[in-house]
Amino acid sequence: PTLSALAAGKDWPGRQAEVERGFRVAVFLLVPLLAALWVGRDAMLSLLLYRGAFREADLEIASRLVLLLLPATAACALTSLFQVVLYAAQRLRQAATVTGAAVALEIVLMAWLVPRFDVVGIAIAMAVSRLAVFALAVRLAESQTTSFSLWPTVPWTGRLVAAAAACVIAIRGLAAWLEVSPWHSPLFFMTIEAGVFAGLYPLGLYLLGVREVRDAVALVVGKGRAFARSA
Repeated sequence: PTLSALAAGKDWPGRQAEVERGFRVAVFLLVPLLAALWVGRDAMLSLLLYRGAFREADLEIASRLVLLLLPATAACALTSLFQVVLYAAQRLRQAATVTGAAVALEIVLMAWLVPRFDVVGIAIAMAVSRLAVFALAVRLAESQTTSFSLWPTVPWTGRLVAAAAACVIAIRGLAAWLEVSPWHSPLFFMTIEAGVFAGLYPLGLYLLGVREVRDAVALVVGKGRAFARSA
């Protein structure tokens, strides 16, 4: 609704600010989610499939596929944001072009890659096509409305990635120290993962100077001090 109202009023600066805010929110949520899937994919697959008719070799193939699909997952989520921009501006033909291009590119890439790389070719085709379609969606949204300043978010995104990478290293290190295998002790491994992300990730964001986290901490501290003074 906000984007539609801004489009109807031709408020391009307001629309640009709203899209950039939505992009930052999406990235803020995607980075820890993808990091958690990356480090915990073996434990999740073991928990879901190991009790069935799957051998460890089968799970390793599935783990590799999940890893290859992580870029496609991120690109698909971010593409949806810019398709919403096109729909809000009543650019239905351009939005349909993005969807059609995604389907066509995936089919072409799968036809070329699957005979060469078997099932891994599916994951590669989806990742490449989704990243390409994300770039197309951004370009179409900019051509129909206004340019979006996404490059300034790169250093900010780098801080998120650094905090997530520190969590991944800590999880791997703790699991190795405690001799916890994601294949054979998935629940224990996922408990370690959840604890590290819950404790270390917000701390890492704060130490790396992510403004949103520091503002939230300052707000909580301020309210706590006000409550203490009133008591």
